[in-house]
Amino acid sequence: MMRLLRVLDLEGTSGLKDHDIKQIGNLLLLKYLSLRGCVDIYHLPNGLGTLWDLQMLDVSGTSIIKLPKTITKLKKLLYLRAGNISNDDDTSSSKRLQEEIGDVLLPQVSAKTVQQFTASLKNEKKSDMYHKYKVLLPSFMVGRDIYGIETPNGISELDVLHTLGVVNVASGKAILGEIEKLTKLHKLGLTGINMKNGQGVLCAIANLNLLLSLSLRAEGKLGLHGCLDHDISLLKNLQSLKIYGNLVTLPVWITHL
Repeated sequence: MMRLLRVLDLEGTSGLKDHDIKQIGNLLLLKYLSLRGCVDIYHLPNGLGTLWDLQMLDVSGTSIIKLPKTITKLKKLLYLRAGNISNDDDTSSSKRLQEEIGDVLLPQVSAKTVQQFTASLKNEKKSDMYHKYKVLLPSFMVGRDIYGIETPNGISELDVLHTLGVVNVASGKAILGEIEKLTKLHKLGLTGINMKNGQGVLCAIANLNLLLSLSLRAEGKLGLHGCLDHDISLLKNLQSLKIYGNLVTLPVWITHL
């Protein structure tokens, strides 16, 4: 019966670990998957790439710092949420399901069905500290922004994406080139912005004519200071702009929004 699932919401499930979702690729009819807030999840299985009907994937608030290459096979994906959860984006899965999936016909999943799926998790031990440090510490050592997630090459192949975030763009120019091609984006969240890539970030999002909501973040003492000052005309349809980090002064282009 589990193979017939269209919606699987495991938000905040305590003790859920990587091996528990290893066979998630067998749920071939899945359209909606939320692992939001499952802090003991560190990796998504490669089998995720077989979920060709998946439209909504939420792994925000997990310990996942990098998405698998196979995610580029999800050609119907509309909403991809990852990275740490901002306090002002703390929306319940049920509300997101109504707001984002909209008129997509998704059969209701009873609480009993989800309980049966997670019943085996009650006796699981919590992840040991060694595993946490082994996965996360290398990222902190190289200064990776804890709010964002690294995407694989080819993310631009998900060309129907409506929502994408939070993506760490500090890794180089390649990711900005990929984002620039996602011209159907309505909502985008970026982190890892700095003096080196600031102009590239603005140039990339300038091509996203349908963008309604934009979130920009930079950590550290300098933050966004001087990163967004480039003179560029962009985002004529933008309705929401969130900026996190030391900015000092607002960029001039904000007056044109």
